[in-house]
Amino acid sequence: MYVDTSALVALYIPEPLSNAAARAVGTAPPALSALAEVEFASAVSRRRRERSLSPADATKVLRAFDLHIAEHRYRRVAVTAQVFARAAAVLRDGEAVLATLDALHLALAASVDEPILTADRQLARAAPLFGVKARLLKTAA
Repeated sequence: MYVDTSALVALYIPEPLSNAAARAVGTAPPALSALAEVEFASAVSRRRRERSLSPADATKVLRAFDLHIAEHRYRRVAVTAQVFARAAAVLRDGEAVLATLDALHLALAASVDEPILTADRQLARAAPLFGVKARLLKTAA
């Protein structure tokens, strides 16, 4: 399973979707990309600036994430020219209502032929345009 940034954040910062994200990932190492790593750092930094995460907690979150990367708890997916081309092709046809980075996440999931785990409804709706199955995180009812 390819983990997008919205799901990745839920794995490291307690929020309503955190339990669902942990259950969805399970024990098999999920896939992620350098794109998700950069977006994750940005999300943690934004929460620190907004003061929903203390500087100390932000540091702990980033250290835990870095440790998990070093321990190979994730499978790395390469961001290649083909990934960019696939994202551009889908965006050019005009059917997808997606931000650029979301299109890249879907193209990355397609490149390894894996479903994508996300909390983003719009991204999940666009997944079939990339031939990708989406698992949308939801809070327990």
